[in-house]
Amino acid sequence: MAMSEGEQPAADLIAAVHDATAEAYRATVLRSGGHEVDIAGLSCFVGTTPSPFIVNTAVRSGRVASAEEALRAARATYASVGHAFLLMASDGSDRDLEAAAEGTGWRMVLEMPVMVSRGALPDVPRAPGVVLRRADPLADLEAFRDVAVAGFATDADEVAAVQSVFSRPASLEPADTAAFIASVDGEDAAAALVFVTQGIGIVEWVATAAAFRRRGLGAAVTRAATNAGFERGAAIVALQASPMGKSVYADLGFEVISSDRLWFPPAA
Repeated sequence: MAMSEGEQPAADLIAAVHDATAEAYRATVLRSGGHEVDIAGLSCFVGTTPSPFIVNTAVRSGRVASAEEALRAARATYASVGHAFLLMASDGSDRDLEAAAEGTGWRMVLEMPVMVSRGALPDVPRAPGVVLRRADPLADLEAFRDVAVAGFATDADEVAAVQSVFSRPASLEPADTAAFIASVDGEDAAAALVFVTQGIGIVEWVATAAAFRRRGLGAAVTRAATNAGFERGAAIVALQASPMGKSVYADLGFEVISSDRLWFPPAA
C-alpha cells in the first residue's frame, strides 16, 4: 500500500507501516539466502540459521480463516527445518492471532512501539572525533556486521543470526537501501540502515557498541538513515523501537502510532 501525500487515517497508516515492515523482514531474509513459505494466511520467513532472532519470523500475509490453524501451520513449517521462530503481530490487525496464541500457551516476549517521522530530521553538530559515513556494500560490509553484532547480539544464536543477515553485499547494496556507520576516533561504533518500500522507509539495525553508548551516536545514524529514506522518495519513515531506543527516537521527533509484539510458541 503506497502512501499518498498528507496524513492518512490512523488505521490506514498503521496498516501501511505494518505491511512495509513485513516487507523489510522479507528482504532481510531473502537477501541473506533464506526463503519464504506462505501458508494459512501467514508468511513464514525462514533464515539460514535456526535462531528465532529476526531471521525466522512469521507475519500475517492475507486472509486467516482460522487463527489456531494458522499458528499450527507455522509451527509445522519451522519444525520441518528445525528452526525456532517468532510470530510478529500488530495491534492494528492481528488481535485474532494474538488471542489464539495466548489461548494455546504462546508467550509474548517483546512489545515494540511502532514510531514514525513525518519529515526529514534537522542536522546537528557532531562531537569531536565522530565521523559519519555511508556504508559501502563491499568495503564496509564486515564493519557494519561487527557493529550490528556488538549492538544486538547477546548470545551465540543471536551472533549467528546477525552474521547471516550481513553475510552478503546484497544486504546493503540495492538502491532501496542505504546504510550508515558512525566512528569515534577511527573506531566504528554505531550503525543503521533504511529500506524503502511502498513509499515508506523502514529504519532497521540501529546499533551502538556498548562502549560508545550515551554519546548520541545512535541518534546520529538514525537521523542519517531517516533522511536517506526521505531522499529516496519515502512519504513517511517508520521503525520498531526497542525499550532502550524509544526515548532516543522520541527526542528526534518520531511519534508512536501502534505497537508490534513478538510471540514465542510453546514447546512441542
